[in-house]
Amino acid sequence: DLLAEPVSARFVFLHHPLNWYVQGSYHPLRVALRSHAAAIFSGHEHIPASGCVQDSDAGASLYFEAPALQPPVG
Repeated sequence: DLLAEPVSARFVFLHHPLNWYVQGSYHPLRVALRSHAAAIFSGHEHIPASGCVQDSDAGASLYFEAPALQPPVG
């Protein structure tokens, strides 16, 4: 319900990237966040990335995937 509240801009910060969530909640979570957030920030990726997603159901949203804070082991 909070995601549907009217705002000028909504930014979402997630500790884990969307693809870390279990399959049963991944798709509904992805659609909800992309539908209501201007940008989604997440971490824990091995390769940082950013971009714009044009989703046929949710419209356009930005994403920013930050790398893990610790250097790789080995």
